Amino acid sequence: MITFNQVTKQFGDGTIALDNVSFHIEPGELVVITGPSGSGKTTLMKMLIHDYTPSQGSILYKGESLEGMIDKQVPFHRRKIGVVFQDYRLLPELNVWENIALPLSILGKSQGEIESRVTDLLNLVGLADRALVFPKQLSGGEAQRVSIARALAMGPSVIFADEPTGNLDKKASLSIMKLLEQINSLGTTVLIATHDVTLLDHLKNERQLVLEKGKLTKDSNPKDVPEAGAEVTEEFEEVEETEKVEEVKADDDLAAEFQEVKPAESEEPTEKPTEKPSEKKLSGGLFAGLKSSLSSLSVPKFGKKEEVHVEVESLDEETPEELEETKKPAKKSSKKKKTKEKKNEE
Repeated sequence: MITFNQVTKQFGDGTIALDNVSFHIEPGELVVITGPSGSGKTTLMKMLIHDYTPSQGSILYKGESLEGMIDKQVPFHRRKIGVVFQDYRLLPELNVWENIALPLSILGKSQGEIESRVTDLLNLVGLADRALVFPKQLSGGEAQRVSIARALAMGPSVIFADEPTGNLDKKASLSIMKLLEQINSLGTTVLIATHDVTLLDHLKNERQLVLEKGKLTKDSNPKDVPEAGAEVTEEFEEVEETEKVEEVKADDDLAAEFQEVKPAESEEPTEKPTEKPSEKKLSGGLFAGLKSSLSSLSVPKFGKKEEVHVEVESLDEETPEELEETKKPAKKSSKKKKTKEKKNEE
């Protein structure tokens, strides 16, 4: 699911935050990333959400390379990874309910969906009775629970908790840890970056990645790092399949658009032409709309050759206007004749 392959991050001042780090995390794992302050834990998190990019090496998320990600794809990627910060980062002018609902509201979710989701999350973190209070009225443990609920609002596949208990006492720390374990048991991959001794003792049986000065010095349960070539092949296959699905969808949308105008049943030709497989969509959509338009102009329907021939012959017949024009000279002649006869009598 998450692969760091020989990743190095060096900043402009020469500081090396990560030095040739490699590991692979499977879906549904709970992994503790530990080490002293400045060992690279936060840098690792920022690289996973594409806030930083590697100076060397590659990072893969679900088989996709993060280095090739364009700017407009980054927000969509970050929705898949919920981050819990040490300082909570709650908006003080919003109450608990509004802080949790904020990411859902930004995405334009319906009011019903927001209410259902926020209610479930409040129940999960045990703060249903604190929904209308503001962050300044919360204890540190409660504020961190709200932060976790907000990180879960988008239904991410991964939760990265960066020093989630740094400002909490032992009792509150264990409470937050049990909540993260519960979230992991529901199928979410959980990464916890911490140097909290209380948490480390509680999680001693979980997989631990130990960082020291940017180097990965220990992996208590290492996984094989997939070969970069295999991952890239999988990525291209997925992209190719996605493009095919999009092409088919585009064709269906185009056909549906033309099918909005349907001819009346009485306008169907008596004998339907045999359709070729490649012409099926055209005859059902564009051709149907064309027939409807022609019918509204009183154009003879397309049928047998004899019918077309009869309609063509009818064009040689005199129209009512032509007959009227023919009669007018006759009337004028009759009037002159009567005038002449009247003069003769006189």
